[in-house]
Parts: sequence; structure tokens; C-alpha cells
Amino acid sequence: MPTIIAAGLGPGTWEQVTLEVQQLLDNAQIVYLRTRTHPTAHHVPAHLDMRTFDYLYEQESRFEEIYRQIAESLSDIAIKQEEPVIYCGPGHPSIGEASVRHLRVMAADRNVQLK
Repeated sequence: MPTIIAAGLGPGTWEQVTLEVQQLLDNAQIVYLRTRTHPTAHHVPAHLDMRTFDYLYEQESRFEEIYRQIAESLSDIAIKQEEPVIYCGPGHPSIGEASVRHLRVMAADRNVQLK
């Protein structure tokens, strides 16, 4: 089953990122970031291929549309590949993260597992 793992980068320092997320990133090859303009994004392991959705902030004027497009893109990517997609955003993915709210609905509709 296609899988997306949503992980939080904490409130702003690498020391506040959970050990579970740090280990996830240590073992990953590609990670999708909602934005690179978060202090913790500058401290992720150097070996990672970081892909961001920053371009959407320049193309769209409404945040809800940006977050919907992020969810759609991640769902499409998960369906096309075998390994889980790792998506990181600021803070905690279940608290106040609109892109994850959209992702929950879209993943369920598309038969994608969201962890």
C-alpha cells in the first residue's frame, strides 16, 4: 500500500526534533519539506535530497490552495513509488498543520496510508 509518513520538525531547533524523527531522517534518502524557511530545515542530515513546496507560495495567493496542492502532490508521489514518502513540516504534523489535514482526507480517498 502506498504510504506517506508525516513528521514534525518541532518549533525551531534541532534539539527539539524527536529522536524518532531524527532516526527517520538519518535513514531516508529523499524528504519533502513544506518549506525550507524553518530553522530546523537547515539542520537536517546533509545526505538528504530535500524537495520543498516553497514554489507554491510564489504561485498561489491562498494558503488553503497551497496546502491542498501539497497534499495532492504527496499522494501522487506515494502512489507512483514503492518506498514511503517522508513529509516534514514545522511543529507537530497533527497540531495545526493544514497540509496534513488535507492529506488525511486525500490519502483516505486515494487508498494511501498516512502515518
